[in-house]
Amino acid sequence: MKQITSAANLHYQALRKLVQSSQERRKTGLSVLDGVHLAAAYREHVGLPRRIAVSRSALGNPEVQSLLDGMKEVEVFALGDALFGGLSSVAT
Repeated sequence: MKQITSAANLHYQALRKLVQSSQERRKTGLSVLDGVHLAAAYREHVGLPRRIAVSRSALGNPEVQSLLDGMKEVEVFALGDALFGGLSSVAT
């Protein structure tokens, strides 16, 4: 699991562009799934995602951990809670 601690990180910047810009999503052919249930549904119906970003505090959540355990082949990024909060479009 890779740790992202700065908004200057290139992976974080790319993810932020995807979250904020439908034009970027169309250009790259990528999307962002926000939440455990959407990620689980994607895995069940489509397959494994390319990457997963999770907040550090969510790593202690059994539901999140179960999802990650079922996707060991996927690249996982752990973001500080403030960084992750800057990405999420869903209120938790």
